[in-house]
Amino acid sequence: MSVYGHRQLSLFFIPLVETDANGFRYKGKFYGWDDVEKVSVWDSEWQKLLGYPACMPRARIRLRDGKVIRLNGRALEKKGVKPKVGFSSNKSDAFDELLALFQREAA
Repeated sequence: MSVYGHRQLSLFFIPLVETDANGFRYKGKFYGWDDVEKVSVWDSEWQKLLGYPACMPRARIRLRDGKVIRLNGRALEKKGVKPKVGFSSNKSDAFDELLALFQREAA
């Protein structure tokens, strides 16, 4: 089981999603991989080149029951792993890992 969450004030880790082979847990409810309706990613390279401040990579995962999981590409981290953020990509390794997992398993 892997736990992903956001870091608040650089001190507090707030769990967001727990994943395993059968599915994931979000806000106390277990979902199977087939409960994912759509995965959307906002990560425009041209916006970064132009210097837009609000161009942080983000992802939105829409579930079949209407709930939406929002992921911040810079603040997301895996519990127990020191976060690494790419200099030019502005994304954490945990964001890439979790996003790839959702795209692979939910397809």
